[in-house]
Amino acid sequence: MRLAYGHRYRAASLTKPRVAWEVRRLAGRGALALDVPVRSLLPQLEFAAHGAGAVTVRQLLQHTAGLAPSGPGDPLFRRGAASVAGADCAAAARHVARHRPPHAPGRSTRYSNAGYCLLGEILLARMDAQALAASGLEPVLRSPLGAAGGWADTLAELHAGLHRTLPLERLDPPPQTLPDGSWYAYGWRYWPVPGAGAPWTHTGRLEGMVAVALTDGEDRLLVAHFDGDPGDYQAAAARFGRQAWPCMSK
Repeated sequence: MRLAYGHRYRAASLTKPRVAWEVRRLAGRGALALDVPVRSLLPQLEFAAHGAGAVTVRQLLQHTAGLAPSGPGDPLFRRGAASVAGADCAAAARHVARHRPPHAPGRSTRYSNAGYCLLGEILLARMDAQALAASGLEPVLRSPLGAAGGWADTLAELHAGLHRTLPLERLDPPPQTLPDGSWYAYGWRYWPVPGAGAPWTHTGRLEGMVAVALTDGEDRLLVAHFDGDPGDYQAAAARFGRQAWPCMSK
């Protein structure tokens, strides 16, 4: 693991809680409804009749829209690998607009990068220039990885950016939670019975790195960034969480 003052680290999917926070702010002001179909928010994408236009903002937030999951076939990565070189979040959003979701929306939780690419397009469409500048997200949203993982900063700023999403707000569980009983809310994964140490977690992974965020949802937050590429990065992140979180809760 590198420890370098001033070094910028890729946040990967730790970007998603910041994107979800801005969606939450819009919803809180009544500027965005969570249960409207995305075709009504993004007419410029020209959703095909069989495309994903009927999925809702809530389903995108909670990874229940039935879109292609992260992994082989992920429309965010043209070459099928989780590397910046083949990423195009705007293209992934257009792909979603043109193609039928591979799974029935609302039936199951399948973690989707392309779903957050759609959320990024919604933010670009609904936030004015001043709001985008204040959020600090415009360069993130317009980057190749976009809302799915385009943020990079020092560890201190990664921590500060995620801390601004606290305290967290829990969305009701979807009809079918993950097998371990957890589910996603506004970008964070909620564990009713913490299986990864903390009650709220998120893990980011790109080729050659893993990032982990753990929080109590109120104020305590741990952010860690590791060089390496474990075979099962989710299991590695959960193991780290179980070992590290007790240090935060004393």
